[in-house]
Amino acid sequence: MCSVVPDPHHGLMQTRPGPAFGRLVAVVVVALTWLFAGPATAGIARTDELPRYAQRVIAAPTSPGLAAWGLAYNPVSDELAVGDYVAKQVRRYSRAGAYLGDFTNPGGAVPGVASALTIDPRDGSYYLAVTGAATQPIDVVKYSATGRFIAKFGITQKVAWLAVDPSTGDLWIPDAFGGRTTIKRYAVSIPAGSTTGRLTLKLSIKRPGSRPGQVRWATGVVTDRAGNLYVADTGNVTVHVFGANGTWKYDIGNRTTLTGDLRGLALDERLDRLYVSNAAGATIEAFALSTRAWAGRMGSEGTGPGQFVDGARQLAVAPDHMVWAADYGQRRVLGFGADGIPAMVFPDPALPEDPAGLSVPRGVDVDPASGDVLVVDSFGQHVLRYATDGTLLARAGRRGSAPPDGMNYPKAVAVDPATGNVWVSSYEGQPFVLGYSADLTTGQGQIMTPRFTADIEISGGLLYTVQTSPAAVRVYDLTSKALVRQWASPVARLAAVAVDPATGDIWLGSESARSLTILSPSGAATTVALGGVAWGISIRGDRVFVSDGAAGVVRVLDRLTRTEVATIGGPGTTFGKLGGPAGLAVDPTGNLYVAEQKNGRITVFGQAPPVRANVPSVVIEPGLGSGVQPVVSGSAGAGAGIAFVDVQVRDTLTGQYFDTQRNRWSTTAAWNRAVVWGDITAPSWRVTVQLPLPASGTYDVSARAVDRAGVLSSASRATLKRT
Repeated sequence: MCSVVPDPHHGLMQTRPGPAFGRLVAVVVVALTWLFAGPATAGIARTDELPRYAQRVIAAPTSPGLAAWGLAYNPVSDELAVGDYVAKQVRRYSRAGAYLGDFTNPGGAVPGVASALTIDPRDGSYYLAVTGAATQPIDVVKYSATGRFIAKFGITQKVAWLAVDPSTGDLWIPDAFGGRTTIKRYAVSIPAGSTTGRLTLKLSIKRPGSRPGQVRWATGVVTDRAGNLYVADTGNVTVHVFGANGTWKYDIGNRTTLTGDLRGLALDERLDRLYVSNAAGATIEAFALSTRAWAGRMGSEGTGPGQFVDGARQLAVAPDHMVWAADYGQRRVLGFGADGIPAMVFPDPALPEDPAGLSVPRGVDVDPASGDVLVVDSFGQHVLRYATDGTLLARAGRRGSAPPDGMNYPKAVAVDPATGNVWVSSYEGQPFVLGYSADLTTGQGQIMTPRFTADIEISGGLLYTVQTSPAAVRVYDLTSKALVRQWASPVARLAAVAVDPATGDIWLGSESARSLTILSPSGAATTVALGGVAWGISIRGDRVFVSDGAAGVVRVLDRLTRTEVATIGGPGTTFGKLGGPAGLAVDPTGNLYVAEQKNGRITVFGQAPPVRANVPSVVIEPGLGSGVQPVVSGSAGAGAGIAFVDVQVRDTLTGQYFDTQRNRWSTTAAWNRAVVWGDITAPSWRVTVQLPLPASGTYDVSARAVDRAGVLSSASRATLKRT
């Protein structure tokens, strides 16, 4: 568990005593019966009382300096390429760990997450697996040996791992999320003058099952100089070896030498070694290629030198026999000698995200006792507690599968009003749903839900959960942690749940259906048409708030007539607009809190419209902080209240600008949203530069403020030098 400590940057994180909570009232649960959740709360009776006006923004986009997932050594450029999973970039490093720059990407970033990398040994060109591209059908991207974008490829297969045949340049790609049992071989072609390539299927390996040579869940793949294909099978906990023609030859390793959750593979043929990322054991296991015998182990579970949190992702081997491993959980790359002794780590020191910033916030809730705002950051792997003025009070969690501090892409958070405990659900499975004390310092137990829990809500001492696939609702007793009721949904991809405190009805939303499902206490289901999809639901009185992540709005329904009466927001990045609205919460005063996945923030809506006042002002403080990362900070003022502070940071030596949204340096000027906290009329602000750049340590900084009425301040400018 991460302890709560004072934040070094101008006191943004503060500690305070937790609220006093009453005793938990015992709830008698009758299995297979839906329970009423308690009396109705005060309602919002009229449309003109809706929280339609933006009041303030909590947090701003951030990401760590290197969320290492993909990894490859390039013998042509003599560089290491690292796929940054969170920032959606591929970064270049020397073998000494020096940051050299990023690959070029149309639009500034990969249109999904940067997964595995592979090298064509004939010319050193790279292929990157792109997972979950939402804006365009791109599954693979090709780059030159120096990281220059060459072409993009789209196929019907979902891609997370890939390998190049060394003689033909064909690509081997296992199914990433479907049956996970098929590996396909594609011929690669790029029409002259085009940046859109074609992958033509040449061969499929289909051997589902649990016997030798059969596949249950293919992950990492690699080829040797002869073109043989090595496939990590995490389902059968072994490595299959196939010939270039797809014929199975033999398996290497088994449950006596491997623990499970197999990820990356790497070969050192000159040393007669196969290396396997044994993520469940947080080790790298070595096998002799000639005898297939176990030959040694690297790494262990932990946060120290040579240790992994949740295991390594992709592996790579350099000519000096160094074994490199992407330590995604700790946001770094580890290097081991061939003897297994830890030899290197980069970045060193680590480059963390801004502690009060957000990467992909998904869930939000309000503590009814204190009014504090609880947020889960899905890609940041944290739960955060903010005061209503945006001050960060506590932060806990890290990437990992073990309680009390492990998180696995958390998507939902809920505060138990009876105890003040905070419950967080991990979407990708273990550690499932974890409980924390109100100050996020002490674990409160674990509830073993199925995988893909997308949302949770607490009502009447019960924890209501929805699972995306297969879609289902499950209800647990918070005291006993026991399952007391479940319901299989005919509607796919459930994403949201809310309990009506007046009736006990359960409102359910889906990412794929343009409708809501209402489940009565008796188990009867009713379908209600919706103008879009539902990524989040919150009920207050006679109003039901539904976030439509696709349309960028919050839809407001009348709870009784179940018809839409208004919308709040609209797609965009400006004040009061929404980017991928997901989790919702309404506080006792009627303010609406919206988690924006795309904009990396929480927007608070209330009933008070903005009022124009004096022109806002902004001040830049001298200095850049004493840490390894430059921190630009200051203050602002506006009678109408501050909406945003935007900051531009230019390195004077290189002329490049830092871009927090994409976490990269670029020749294109970029305005960065600052984290803002404190009195809305006179808040503090800061921007953390997460990524290093070989430079003079002197930066030209500009800052400007926008008030809640949309009035823009004049820009303040300063030249700041690292000390």
